[in-house]
Amino acid sequence: MKKILGLDLGTASIGSAYVLEAEKSADQTKIVYLGTRIILSSADAENFSKGLSCSPTTDRTFKRSMRRRLQRYKQRRSSLIQQFKKIGIITNTEQIIREPISETHELLRIRSKAVSERVSLEEFARILLTINKRRGYKSNRKTSKSTEEDGKLVDAMAVTKELIKLKKTPGQYMFERFKRGKYAEIDFYPFDLINELKQIWEVQGQKYPDVLTEGLLSSLLKQKTGKAKELIYSKSDLNPAEVPIDYQKGKKLRKTILNKYFAYESRSLAVTNIIPVEQAITAIVAICKQINNSSGYLGAIGDRSRVLYANNQTIGQYLYERIKANPHDRIRGEVFYRQDYLDEFDRIWECQQNYYPAILTNDRKQYIRNRIIFYQRPLKSKKSELAFCEFESREVEHNGKKYTEGLHVAPKSSPVFQHFRLWQRLGQIEVSPLRKWDKQSNELFEQQNNADREGILNTEAKQKLFSYLNLLDHLTDNEILNILGYSPDKWKINFREIIGNRTNNLMMKAFFSMKEMTDGEQIDWEKNLTKITNGQSLISPEQIVDLIRQFFEREGITTSLLYFDPATDNFREQSHYSLWHLLYSYEDDNSPTGTTSLCKTLAKRYGIPHELCPLLASLTFERQYGSLSTKAMRKLLPFMQEKRYDEACKLAGYRHSAWITKEENAKRTLKNKLPLLRKGSLRNPVVEKILNQMTHVINTHIAEYGNPDEIRIEMARDMQANSKQRKAMTAAITEATKRNTQFIEEIQKEFGFNPSKNDLIKYKLWKELAPLGNKTLYSNIYIPKEELFTAKFEIEHIIPRALFYDDSFSNKTLELNSVNKLKGNKTALDYLDTLGQEKANDYILRVEELKKIGAITQAKYKKLLIREKDLGDDFTNRDLTNTRYIIRHAADMLLQVTPSIVHTNGSITAILRRDWGLLDILKELNLPTYESIDRKISDPEEKLTQSVDRKDGQAIKMIKDWSKRDDHRHHAMDALITALTTRKHVQYLNGNSGAEETDKAQKLEQLKALRKQLIGSDGHFIPPMHDIRVQAKEALSRVIISTKVKGKVTTPNTNIICSRDKTTGRKIYVRQTTLTPRGALHLDTKYGINRYYQEREVSIGSKLTQEEIRLVSSLHIQSILLERLRAFDNNPKSAFTGRNSVDKKPLEDKNKKLVYTDKKVKQTILANRFVKRDQVNSKLNLDKVIDTGIKRILEGRLQQYGGKYETAFSDLENNPIWLNEEKGIAIKSVRIRGKNNAIPIHQTDTCPIDYVANDNNHHLAVYVLPDGTIEDDIVTFFDAVERSRQGLPIVDKNKNQSLGWKFLFSIKQNEYFLLPQQAEKIDIDTGEISTQTTFSPKDLSSEYIMNPDNYAELASHIFRVQSISKTPQGNRDVRIYLFKQQYISGSQKDSLHLKGITYRQISSAKDLAELVKIRVNHLGRIVSVGEK
Repeated sequence: MKKILGLDLGTASIGSAYVLEAEKSADQTKIVYLGTRIILSSADAENFSKGLSCSPTTDRTFKRSMRRRLQRYKQRRSSLIQQFKKIGIITNTEQIIREPISETHELLRIRSKAVSERVSLEEFARILLTINKRRGYKSNRKTSKSTEEDGKLVDAMAVTKELIKLKKTPGQYMFERFKRGKYAEIDFYPFDLINELKQIWEVQGQKYPDVLTEGLLSSLLKQKTGKAKELIYSKSDLNPAEVPIDYQKGKKLRKTILNKYFAYESRSLAVTNIIPVEQAITAIVAICKQINNSSGYLGAIGDRSRVLYANNQTIGQYLYERIKANPHDRIRGEVFYRQDYLDEFDRIWECQQNYYPAILTNDRKQYIRNRIIFYQRPLKSKKSELAFCEFESREVEHNGKKYTEGLHVAPKSSPVFQHFRLWQRLGQIEVSPLRKWDKQSNELFEQQNNADREGILNTEAKQKLFSYLNLLDHLTDNEILNILGYSPDKWKINFREIIGNRTNNLMMKAFFSMKEMTDGEQIDWEKNLTKITNGQSLISPEQIVDLIRQFFEREGITTSLLYFDPATDNFREQSHYSLWHLLYSYEDDNSPTGTTSLCKTLAKRYGIPHELCPLLASLTFERQYGSLSTKAMRKLLPFMQEKRYDEACKLAGYRHSAWITKEENAKRTLKNKLPLLRKGSLRNPVVEKILNQMTHVINTHIAEYGNPDEIRIEMARDMQANSKQRKAMTAAITEATKRNTQFIEEIQKEFGFNPSKNDLIKYKLWKELAPLGNKTLYSNIYIPKEELFTAKFEIEHIIPRALFYDDSFSNKTLELNSVNKLKGNKTALDYLDTLGQEKANDYILRVEELKKIGAITQAKYKKLLIREKDLGDDFTNRDLTNTRYIIRHAADMLLQVTPSIVHTNGSITAILRRDWGLLDILKELNLPTYESIDRKISDPEEKLTQSVDRKDGQAIKMIKDWSKRDDHRHHAMDALITALTTRKHVQYLNGNSGAEETDKAQKLEQLKALRKQLIGSDGHFIPPMHDIRVQAKEALSRVIISTKVKGKVTTPNTNIICSRDKTTGRKIYVRQTTLTPRGALHLDTKYGINRYYQEREVSIGSKLTQEEIRLVSSLHIQSILLERLRAFDNNPKSAFTGRNSVDKKPLEDKNKKLVYTDKKVKQTILANRFVKRDQVNSKLNLDKVIDTGIKRILEGRLQQYGGKYETAFSDLENNPIWLNEEKGIAIKSVRIRGKNNAIPIHQTDTCPIDYVANDNNHHLAVYVLPDGTIEDDIVTFFDAVERSRQGLPIVDKNKNQSLGWKFLFSIKQNEYFLLPQQAEKIDIDTGEISTQTTFSPKDLSSEYIMNPDNYAELASHIFRVQSISKTPQGNRDVRIYLFKQQYISGSQKDSLHLKGITYRQISSAKDLAELVKIRVNHLGRIVSVGEK
């Protein structure tokens, strides 16, 4: 018997199945066990599938960055204060830190004054501390996503200064440049463009007031879409003016340049002169387009800088002027450039230096400016985190630990990598003839094979393509065919596009921009290079390079920048490589643009004119890394020009593939344990977690059953895709589900029955034929709606399953039953050929019509027009060797413990599940439970099951709103099918014979032979054993779900701390091990504390002490209670219980008058409540607002808008809620009630602050007291971490042992318990209903519980801890323990009727004593009972 382990790897679970597969006809395949391991929460799994981040480190990293920024600010502030004290600027540190300036905005006034007048040294210190707090925006060309844009805006400042100096608008400035032959575009600040627009509006509005209205101007400034032309037309029916015909005279310019020339001239004239209205609109549309293309965030920063320069102001002067004009103006959060802060610092220092020359020296200025306030540390190198080259690395062992050493991978932007990637891809290009329908001849055209032209490219063709791709970003398939002299109408290649040399492409773009700025001539070289006629472009790659070479020679620039040869030994010394390395590795300097020193180096090293250097300095290259080192790629490159990549690897002495031969496989020694993945090794924490859990499952299996002979694995598509692909898949699935729901509703409405899956497919195929009048494709017969769901019309497989197993929608259509039988095992086109050429041509025209209007997909189009003899590699070899990195990585891991691996996929599993009759097994296992509940429900609407009528009149019993995903065992079922899927199944369903034969006819013969082995006479796959349903049902009933429980509280982390020796000043490195919490210690929200008077009721009884009586609200009742209490020697038990209780002896005053008879009394206490600030929006809960005055205003606003939160509390910027309209004070946020309990995490000198909710509980410990009562003690995660740090056990099993307490067990989320089962028993004679226990886990021995033979009996009584919560009941909170049946997933809805069956709620602590705790391993085996 062959030992088979099947694995179903999902994003949130792992299904496992162990099968002994029969190898002889006399043997019977046997299922040993099935299992499910749940890993991620359903929310995490959903986020992962949607392409969203579900890594626990993402949020922590963001918050850690915030803490680091705060810490760095505090370090700068501390250093600044120390320097102030050292040079004598301040003497009292406490005063300057703790005593704020009393008058509002006084600091801004002093800051504004300090630029031109004397201020005290203390005030000077306060100003610098303020500048230190906000230092301004400074981009980093290595990390900023807006690097290029930011560089443009910084450069725009120089242009702005020129505009102000010349007193010109952007349009006038650009028109003058165009007249001089300078056609390069320049970016302007939005501020300047808006000013130009307003000037044009003012001048032209005098002539055209009906067109250029204030309303239109406001709309143009607000709109963000860039559709100014459409907006103006909608208001005035006017379009921009066309370029006059005679305008081009004397101007040898392309059309795009000519249009810009005319627009700039229109803008230049419109500012001062009246021009025709259409020409004015031309100017306005051009300005609006430029405004729309500018950045919002960076543009606003630039506009502020522009205002500062225009008004010769510092930031302090600008802000103080605004505050003086409007004291309620919101200036907080407005960002300025770092350079503006530097300018303000210089001006303030220079001014005050005149008054304090001895203290404020230039040396001290440079130190404070550059080493403290504006210090920016260089970015840390991440080279140590790079992967190692797979060819130039090796594993070494040191002190028992394995390490990888060798060469690191090269950056993708490296010129060596760019050449390597190009030659690798060129060696993979294959040219093949394209089958296409020739509409002119109405015949199926097929290009005849040409042995000289078909296949892989020769060296000459590769060299030709290389010359193009070395200059371009990419080439499309049609462009490549044109370059090679092939017609795209007759030939195809196996790539949609080929990536070019992107590094060189960026450099060439910069070089041409340099040429354009110098010569004024704009050359669209990329377009000319890709415009191919008869295999030749308008301009050759050699001519392109020669153009730049001539320009370089003329300007004195190093011409060797244009050439690179990676084969030479001194490749690093070549100018092209050194230029890339300089641009790639350069760190920003402290200049306004951050690239001043880089530009100087470029000018000095390569002779580039200084004004052209910014074009190169702004380049940013690909940031990713390849998989090989520079050394490995250079060894491979000489062979790759003539050989394929795998052949080049062999010639270079490298092993291309990690796969081994059969002989090597037979000799190798298997491991008996898989090692865990190193943290961060996959750069995808979710997949890493799943593969590590798979490792645990494998290791647990091997420990019990030994190494499997073969592992068969199915991996979810989510795990194989990146985040963008997962997001696209989720969107596609959502759209398909929505469409299917719509079709089902249409069928129910029009046909009056609930459709099956087959009915739904029929309906969709019928809708697909609507453009042809709902006529069939083959016979052109009309399909009446009333006959659609009859046996007359069938779902027909276009390519028959006898030839090629394809059950996808793209291989199906509707046809007459009789026609389907005549077609037999022919393809659609082969069948039509038998009916004559005329009918075949008509059929092809129908197919073409559907394709033309988009009614059918490209895949279906190909299948409808293919013959059997053409069933080549496009339709076979589908997904046989999945090359996705994650699958290969999983395979490499598994091959360490098994000699053989078989990959399968979800579509194969679905086909076999259907053919083997395993679709409804889980429903059959669950249905009896639901039917037994239904017998107790009288209301048909509330019943949990329903009978669904099919179109054939058959009634099927179904569970309402239930799917297989409601039961975790469906993962085990998928794993079982995977385990039973042989390599032959995969080969057949993927359309591959498994043979080495390449002849198409022989491949098809092999597939037919496989069909005879696998497919039965009924057309379905033969089950691997005759009793597969019986075995599967029995194995599923024994499944115990294994759920990952968060066990660790802290993780020891070793950090190397750098400090300085106080005596020598030398750096000291100390290795420090700390315990890091494995989760959040508390919730994020911080609360303030607020005290308020609260009324509550307390019972008049034994707990009503003198202190409690003094809190009674009524003074009269308070005095009577105190009088009675004193009468009984201040003993509340004697005074208020027994015969002296209020109901037997009511309260009376001194006059013996009856005063009070209630059993409870009201108290007024001063209570704490924890509050937080919340934004006023549509989600605001007004009941939680604690400020009564503000609450009344908000209630009035809500009433004003008819109680609609969405309209009342939205768009508050334009429609504010006024607290004081006269002073301009609006309500934007309010204080609301938060948590009832919180703890402070910080302490000031006077009081605790920063209260947080400590709601994330770690576990609950249960104890039995001497009197038999149960006590439960909640332990928060915060407390658990503290216990771990102190070296104490997390679960305190010895608590109050001296008092006789006995530890029972702890309860943690996702832990498992055996719960007792009770049932109602009706006495037949008396009719009385009593409750009796039908299952008591306390009565079972540990050996019985741990015996796998008893799992079927125990499985339904095993429950998982879902949650532990509190709910108020009367005057106290009651703890609620929610348990869910172990195989019920989180997606299943909780019906009240299911309470006690699939989920249980325990609210009495004494009931906990009846539970038995169990622990389950990764395979679902019970490995321990109880907790000791």
